[in-house]
Amino acid sequence: MYVYPLRYYKVDFEEQRIVVKHKDHYADDHEFYSKIIYFRELLDCYKFSEEDEEKEKESRHYPKDLTFPFVLQTTERKFELFTSTDDERKLWVTCFNYIIKCTKESESIDFEAFKKARRE
Repeated sequence: MYVYPLRYYKVDFEEQRIVVKHKDHYADDHEFYSKIIYFRELLDCYKFSEEDEEKEKESRHYPKDLTFPFVLQTTERKFELFTSTDDERKLWVTCFNYIIKCTKESESIDFEAFKKARRE
């Protein structure tokens, strides 16, 4: 069985990105991170089906206090994330899906046409 290294995901709305930090460097003041995921790279976020979740739990060693998995799909890969409660998982899935929807919506707006219309 493989035990995942503990990482922290910081959602930065100002920079429109998610910063992934290793547990050992979470409290550091400097910008040490293992990955940056920009909002525009997010594709989907969902929890496993009950059947798939049971299979995953049997095949992997989860952190003892983080037993509720969900998936964050990006353009590059799928991230399996874990929470300590089902309500917390629902909150994160909802949050990431909101970010995905808002990002897609804002990218569809033609800001140049909007500025031009305001000047006229």
